[in-house]
Amino acid sequence: MKENMTQILNGKALALKHEELLKERLDKLAKIKRNGYPRQPQLVSFCNSEDLGSVKYTEMKQKKAEDLGINFLTEFYLSNETKEKITSDIDRYNRAKDVDGIMLQLPLPETLESSEEKILNLIDPKKDVDGLVKTSPFLPATIKGVISILDEYIPDWRKMETAVVGATGEMGGDMIAALKDLGLNPLEISRREDNFSEIKKAKLVISATGQEGLVTEDLIVEGVILVDIGLGDFDPSCFEKATAYTPKIGGVGPMTVISLMENVVDSYMKRVLE
Repeated sequence: MKENMTQILNGKALALKHEELLKERLDKLAKIKRNGYPRQPQLVSFCNSEDLGSVKYTEMKQKKAEDLGINFLTEFYLSNETKEKITSDIDRYNRAKDVDGIMLQLPLPETLESSEEKILNLIDPKKDVDGLVKTSPFLPATIKGVISILDEYIPDWRKMETAVVGATGEMGGDMIAALKDLGLNPLEISRREDNFSEIKKAKLVISATGQEGLVTEDLIVEGVILVDIGLGDFDPSCFEKATAYTPKIGGVGPMTVISLMENVVDSYMKRVLE
């Protein structure tokens, strides 16, 4: 039996490190006095109050924001909310000078799913701290979190053959776009294209399917690095072959939340200094 030298990519520990750095930035920004500042950064999140998962995730973000000194305002709506009402509210916050970030907690109710892209694109790109609008200057928080984890724990990861599983999904597509912006040429793995066998070409596998246990140990090479965006995409047997992996709990998740807060502070800083 081989000695287990597998490294766990601890997103929770890294998030705490990023949190301390962010607090230092906020302390410095609080001393800036220009154009009526200082004020606290402010983030507005639209959330379906009837979706328990969305409410729980929003509450978690709110707690982290408040711990950092970021105002967090939740705009709750019901599953039968009209597109016109949400449109009107987004427009109001787009024009609000004291709002630095606007986000729409997904998924939307079925009645609004067909309008999701249109509603997202109503958000002022400069306030799209979730990075979901094409012209947004911000990386999506999850993608930013993944890159931060890799930069911290795997310094030479940008030189590795990389595969993104779930290439046709929204998160997988965002990951591929970000890697290409960094000058990489990732393998795009999609079940619909039946190219799963190509995963074995990769030294680094990033999976974003959200399908638990989809990637099994026979699909990966010995010594691979595994990053799970989808919460459980890799069958546990994969970890025996890996040299490093993100855990299902305490992996990418904590870095997603703190990366969102970093985007809010970046947006706030531009408003303070402009």
